Amino acid sequence: MSSLNLVSPPKTSSPGMTFGEERKLRLFVQKRVLNQDDADDLIQLTYLEAWRNQEKFKGLAKPDTWLCGIALNL
Repeated sequence: MSSLNLVSPPKTSSPGMTFGEERKLRLFVQKRVLNQDDADDLIQLTYLEAWRNQEKFKGLAKPDTWLCGIALNL
């Protein structure tokens, strides 16, 4: 039986950045992607990309603005 390697939640550079809160991101994505499954996939990819690049978040923008920018560029 193989063990499952779980990834720990991202360490954020801003205490206001919560990856559980996705309301603004979801609204942003759903305005641009009409298919719900595609929107869910894009949101998941956005969080993955944010996690991979969390050291680049300097706090110059609000976290949800940063996430929307990532989604826009995917």
